[in-house]
Amino acid sequence: MSPFSLSKALAVLTVGGPLMALICCGTTDTPDTPDTASSSGTAGGDEVLLINAALADDPCTGGTAPKPGLPAGTALHRIKLTAPDAVCNDGSPAVMYVRAAASMATTHNWVFHFQGGGGCGADYDQCRERWCGIGSYNGSKMSSKMTPETIGEKGFTLRDTKNKLGDANQVFVYYCSSDSWAGNKSDAVLTKIDDATKKYRLHFRGHSIAKAAFDQLQGSVKSDDGVITMPPLIDAEQVLITGTSAGSAGATYNVDFLAALFDANKTTVLGVMDADFPPEIDDYDLPNAADFEVGKQANYQRAFVDAYDAPLDSSCLATHDAADRYLCSDLGHLLLNHITTPYFARMDLSDPVISQSAASFGISIVDFAKATRKAVSRVSDVPTTSEEATKMTRTPGIYSPNCGQHEGFTENTWFFVTTVMDSAMKATTFHDALTDWILGNTIAIIDSVPKVLSVCGQSGG
Repeated sequence: MSPFSLSKALAVLTVGGPLMALICCGTTDTPDTPDTASSSGTAGGDEVLLINAALADDPCTGGTAPKPGLPAGTALHRIKLTAPDAVCNDGSPAVMYVRAAASMATTHNWVFHFQGGGGCGADYDQCRERWCGIGSYNGSKMSSKMTPETIGEKGFTLRDTKNKLGDANQVFVYYCSSDSWAGNKSDAVLTKIDDATKKYRLHFRGHSIAKAAFDQLQGSVKSDDGVITMPPLIDAEQVLITGTSAGSAGATYNVDFLAALFDANKTTVLGVMDADFPPEIDDYDLPNAADFEVGKQANYQRAFVDAYDAPLDSSCLATHDAADRYLCSDLGHLLLNHITTPYFARMDLSDPVISQSAASFGISIVDFAKATRKAVSRVSDVPTTSEEATKMTRTPGIYSPNCGQHEGFTENTWFFVTTVMDSAMKATTFHDALTDWILGNTIAIIDSVPKVLSVCGQSGG
């Protein structure tokens, strides 16, 4: 088979980012949208509007114009998800982009990718800023109304001889739920902390979208424009469930659940997590570690429980009592203890995005890199040290350069060019390390702090 404050500090990574009037207008090739954009619900007897309607009288200023941030081109074609609960924050239907395998030899191989794009931590002000485009993201990451009919190829989707994943069936699921693909709740009401009269509704349906995409692909489906016909996912022999950044979190939160949908005797399911493997508390030399932990607990309750109704990893929830279940939203803890689907992780030791949470506690990028190195260095021991070691079937792979680069899987340079020297001082790209691991090889390539082994790519774009 071919390869292919405390709450503020912890919410730093979810702050995104105008005006929804632009998003609502859309274009003629955007998906049909349920008539929910101005509908209302109730909370405590009060009528609560969806975010776009609620902010119509409280418009944003200073934001950026919304745009989906997808590569231009015609390689992958859009499919609107039909499940009624597979919706974006604003109630518009979630979408995915697909391309069928290049040949009969790869027709049973699949790469299923969760897009990244931050989040807003179920916080009124942060989600409002995200909607308005104040920060790194904008309202296009909360709606599908501006998504194009087709997108181009880049990184893992590149159909080229240098990419061993390129000829597989490819699925790129657009991120529009702002919940790291964890949510299972409609009509979550967010209220401004210092003004209870200001509130709006959002749908946090990331987990629902993930499941709906898999369900819809079980049969043979066509793209919305009728150009692409996908083979039935139910016939898959190998499925990679992948994600970058918030999409990496999504792959982590969902991979065991999705893997269980397949017949293990027929289909090999593997995870690929890129750019969201944060250190655990004990990996830091952190004098206020207890405060950091309290913040994680508060974030778990506010976002994952109250706002998202997130299912999270079932075996993790079963392992921990109520007081410790917040650990099941902690990505580092999950990857080192509870993800039993074989996975390969890439995490840059000096990731400029994931390090922001640590920076809000006064932790330097060097100390963050040292803590990250401690965390990823334990990946090779997971089959013996994991809280679910008896369920592990193989050693996860790990690739950790020290280049100060966030995402790699979706970037040509950082997937095919950037290298780290392995123990034999052989330069190895992310692509080559991953595809070697898929073939069954043991891969643990980790740079030092300061960097000694990394050759950080500057070309190949």
